[in-house]
Amino acid sequence: MDALRLLMDDHRRVQDLFKRIDDATTDREQLFRQVAQELRVHAGIEEAFLYPAVKQALRDRVEESLEEHHQYEMVIDDLAQISPSNPDWQGKFNALKEDVNHHIKDEETELFPKTRQLLSEEQLEELGQRMEDQKASTDEKAGAHRRH
Repeated sequence: MDALRLLMDDHRRVQDLFKRIDDATTDREQLFRQVAQELRVHAGIEEAFLYPAVKQALRDRVEESLEEHHQYEMVIDDLAQISPSNPDWQGKFNALKEDVNHHIKDEETELFPKTRQLLSEEQLEELGQRMEDQKASTDEKAGAHRRH
């Protein structure tokens, strides 16, 4: 799969989870854990594969994306420490959602089109395969961890 298509699919999955959390009256904590896992895996594959492939040409944009990842990782850590029933949780969740949606918009309107110009279809497919392999490996580890 094309690396950019894979990343955009991740974006839609996270946005869907955000909506499900907004609409949920129960299971918000479980849904949040899914969001946190999706975002961590997504950031990990971007940082391991996409950003190194384009960093030379798109240094400022890559550095901005790395900073955004760091920001929302801190908010995820904060949210993981409190219950969704805590009055502070919704405000922090809304901030996370806003940060991530801003990051998605920046990537899909700036970084991804420039990446498509820099890398060939073959390079994007190869990068996508490596990302899929990494995601599968991470999913297997997470599944094994949950079973123990």
